[in-house]
Amino acid sequence: MAEEQTQQNPTLPGQVAPSAPSTVPGYENTGAVQAVYTAPTTIIMAPVPQTMERENDWSSGLCGCCNDPKSLLCAMFCPSCFACNLATRFGDSWVYGCLCYYHLMHSSRVAIRYRHKIRGNLCDDAIMSGCCCCLSLLQVYREMDHRGEPSATCFAI
Repeated sequence: MAEEQTQQNPTLPGQVAPSAPSTVPGYENTGAVQAVYTAPTTIIMAPVPQTMERENDWSSGLCGCCNDPKSLLCAMFCPSCFACNLATRFGDSWVYGCLCYYHLMHSSRVAIRYRHKIRGNLCDDAIMSGCCCCLSLLQVYREMDHRGEPSATCFAI
């Protein structure tokens, strides 16, 4: 009678079957120990995303701002105007440049680096944006000029 109940109420994978017959596939009969059902496993292989190669360098160094004196003067004496100009070059509103100046410093550097596959990492970007904010924004601005990205719609420097 116990065998009939076992056949009518099969156990789920991983559950212990009460005295399962040795002829059932997947069951191991060890005598005094209860048999354990082991379910077959399936392994699914997924493709691994490839890392993006960083082949390029910045077109000018962090201190290359002397090559563009108009941008340098604008960034030094009117940083909010310069940030508004840079925000419009990225396609954002000029208001974003004024209100989110510190966010623009970091995000613009990261965006240019990813867009043009420039070597570096987020830690470098954070240090450059935090410690050398004006020089970092000028470097991003020069990089956009060098790569032929659209000019600002706010005002021309």
